[in-house]
Amino acid sequence: MKAHNYKLSLLGVIVVGLLVVLLVKGVSDNPWASQLSFSAKFTDVRGIREHSNVSYLGLPAGHVAKVEIVNEGDRPLVKTTISITRKNLNIPSDIEVRVTPTLLGEATIALNLPDPPLLRIAPGEGATSSDASTLAVAPRKKVP
Repeated sequence: MKAHNYKLSLLGVIVVGLLVVLLVKGVSDNPWASQLSFSAKFTDVRGIREHSNVSYLGLPAGHVAKVEIVNEGDRPLVKTTISITRKNLNIPSDIEVRVTPTLLGEATIALNLPDPPLLRIAPGEGATSSDASTLAVAPRKKVP
């Protein structure tokens, strides 16, 4: 009878252990997952603290791992270390990093793709359109 209880207890511990492993593996902020980490420097980071949320294109992507003050030349900057914990995000190296305030006084760090360069039309050049939804620009020379 005691051997039977021992086997059931052991089976229960194994099942609970497997469930915990699967749960931790499925969480996006998994402490054992491989992480991308980089730093960004700001002049103003009101509302940013360690563990503040980081989003990439509006999706939760990670958190702020560290906030520290550094001197760069004659001015102090705030250096944030950002840890990306979400898997399968292909973040380009020219990402735009912004501090975005929330309604509650906290802030998040938003990672966005850089804005495309503006196309300037030289005087005398035209923009033509065959319908209201499409605009075809045909510049012949670059304007500084």
